[in-house]
Amino acid sequence: MKLKLVIDQLPGHEQKGVIGKIYKSKGDKINAGDILFTIEAGKGSIKYKSKYNGVITSLDIDEGDTVTKNQVIGSVDGEEVSNCNNIKNNAPKKTSYSFGISTPF
Repeated sequence: MKLKLVIDQLPGHEQKGVIGKIYKSKGDKINAGDILFTIEAGKGSIKYKSKYNGVITSLDIDEGDTVTKNQVIGSVDGEEVSNCNNIKNNAPKKTSYSFGISTPF
């Protein structure tokens, strides 16, 4: 199934950003959670992670290009993974924090 790659978030409340380093290109096989590229804006930078398993069929951006929120920047031939947020975040959660205090107040 052909799926669109859309810029769905940018750093902070920015509406425009600049493409930083691109890690994947047309024809590359990707899995959900893979970092495709970075987006830099005035409030910082974010890593654009794939929500899909498949092959990139088009990637219409270059490093230094300006992109806007909700812009379609390419497509993937594959399938969407419904639970892609938990794929690379398998680290155990810390259950308590002491902040150097040995007895609670």
